[in-house]
Amino acid sequence: MESASYPHDLDTNRKADEPGWYITTADCTAITDGFDHTSTIERDLDPGTRVHVVEVRECEEAKRVRGRIDEPQLGWVSLLNTADGGRWAIRE
Repeated sequence: MESASYPHDLDTNRKADEPGWYITTADCTAITDGFDHTSTIERDLDPGTRVHVVEVRECEEAKRVRGRIDEPQLGWVSLLNTADGGRWAIRE
């Protein structure tokens, strides 16, 4: 399961996430094999890892904004927790 530890990246002025390059900021950001955040974890990313988001979708049920990535590998990552504003990654 993805870490919910986002030290200083609370998004109080939420702007729409969109495709592009992001930097992971959470202690651990999981790449999963599917859109649902409970999909199989393929890899955990350290803070400061660059990811290339090619599609952004909101998962209202899980209260997350998720991004489909093609770098550093194919998969999905959580970008934003819409319930508390915490971020797993910020746009460059």
